[in-house]
Amino acid sequence: MKVYDFDDTIYDGDSSMDFLLFEGRRHPAAFLKVCAGAFFPTLRYLCGRGTKEDMKEHFFSLVTAVKDMDRELELFWNVHKSRVKPWYLQQQEPEDVVISASPYFLVKAGCDCIGISHVIATEMDPATGRINGFNCKGNNKPDRFRELFPEEIIQEFYSDSRSDLPMAKMAQTAYLVKGNTVTEWNK
Repeated sequence: MKVYDFDDTIYDGDSSMDFLLFEGRRHPAAFLKVCAGAFFPTLRYLCGRGTKEDMKEHFFSLVTAVKDMDRELELFWNVHKSRVKPWYLQQQEPEDVVISASPYFLVKAGCDCIGISHVIATEMDPATGRINGFNCKGNNKPDRFRELFPEEIIQEFYSDSRSDLPMAKMAQTAYLVKGNTVTEWNK
């Protein structure tokens, strides 16, 4: 089994930021309100006094302005599916797994567009932007992976971030992705 991080690994960029900016252009009044409301949670996070989860929920409260999330996701991925990196598409296999800190509803819709059926990501309510459980990042990724695939062996793991070391350690071979360059990860 091959397991991949999503943002900046197989997707060129940060899908959460791209989605928020996309929705901001479509709902500018709501976007400005969200940005104003997220100012202090972001400042607290940057100063080490707040959590990334709190900041993330404030930004994703923008989804409350969305009337038809399925339609918005379809519009977004119609434009952004071309940002999936060619190196990944060339080696894609049906049993691939994507694991991401980005919201499940966002990553799942993108993965559906390119034929990836196994997605693990941050469970977030697409109507409110609230995280259900915990952010699927760092040490939480292996826990979530083992919940769904308790006995699977990870032959290869790919990520752009050293914060995914806990997942890399689970794999027989791990790779670091920088842009379109994939190199073996000396873990």
